[in-house]
Amino acid sequence: MYDGESVLEELRANEVDQSEFEDVIARYFGTAVASSPETIRYPATAEFALECRYEDGRLADIVAGPALTRPELTRVRQRVEADLLTPTETQVGRVVLFASVPVTGYFRYRDLFQWVPVPAGAPHPPFMMAEHPFLLEFHFRQSPDASIRQVRRAILERELELLAAGLLEFTIRGHGRLVHHHWVLMQDDVTQPWISGYRQEMYTWPGLVLEGGEFTDTRALPQLVAVDPVEYYSRGGIGAERVLEIPATLTDLLERFFRLPRSERERFLRACFWFQHAHTVRPRSAAFTSMISAVEALMPAVRGAPVCEQCKRPMGVGPTRMFTDFVDDLAPGASATEARKRFYGIRSALSHGGSLLHSDRRTWSPQMTGAKIEEWEDLGAIWKLVRLVLVNWLARQPG
Repeated sequence: MYDGESVLEELRANEVDQSEFEDVIARYFGTAVASSPETIRYPATAEFALECRYEDGRLADIVAGPALTRPELTRVRQRVEADLLTPTETQVGRVVLFASVPVTGYFRYRDLFQWVPVPAGAPHPPFMMAEHPFLLEFHFRQSPDASIRQVRRAILERELELLAAGLLEFTIRGHGRLVHHHWVLMQDDVTQPWISGYRQEMYTWPGLVLEGGEFTDTRALPQLVAVDPVEYYSRGGIGAERVLEIPATLTDLLERFFRLPRSERERFLRACFWFQHAHTVRPRSAAFTSMISAVEALMPAVRGAPVCEQCKRPMGVGPTRMFTDFVDDLAPGASATEARKRFYGIRSALSHGGSLLHSDRRTWSPQMTGAKIEEWEDLGAIWKLVRLVLVNWLARQPG
């Protein structure tokens, strides 16, 4: 081998998922070192074998290092082919997600995934304003390597969770794969002396199988009620009888998502991430900035804007105008343009440290104040607006 020669195609890295490829070579070499923010070398020795070069987080090239030999290159390629390119069957994975309302029916998208209620014997919250569990079941591609199998499963279940969070009207979230502990009240009987305990966040029940078998038989279950999308994405509030419903266009939206190029799917999932984060993060100031970030994730990048020769500042449309124009195009009439400009101004003040929303300065107060009312109205308006932007952006993609 020649030091510095590209081996990306010979290792077939351009034919497989980037994260899976990185997992294979990391475990093959055992160690790695970042020689720069955009360059990773394997192994972490002066005489390295491979150098992975990145551009904007994407693997752009792999070049041979001084220690790479032809036999070792062959062994790495064979490992990639065995673990990532060997034809395999699919497996059923399951993960518990939570909605702001009960899930009493099912929805299935082709043979890829379905949402179903948890069994009657599984834990359920004793009141309405709670996180209500349901099951996401999905097919994922197997691998002879157990680590790759878990990577594939984890990535797909997270993407499907984010899709649900972006397209359904209520907050959807999972516990994720990181372990979290919380201080909790240890007893249900609050008439007894209170005592706290530090306990792990967890939801399970005897008999829960997270991998294997078939999709849950839904013949005895009703389908989730489909609602006209105009009504679905404009209504709000949670009543005592509310259950999870879906927009009548959900299958069409999913078809459009899965037809997107990978880069555009990643763009939409980033928007869904920020939208979900806005619903789950506690400080409302962080929620507000996340809403704007969800929109910005979908906005086209602007490069090469003309620069003033005298002041050296970019000329042309500013960020507030770009934001409002983009939102006006995707959600015309959902709110006044001046309100959208104000929303962007609020985000700018929050993200640059110049302000906090009322509830983050005054964590709780029983009094009704103008600032509190304005905050609730702004958050309610921007939640609806941003969801419309996400849904309408996806609806415009090729069918």
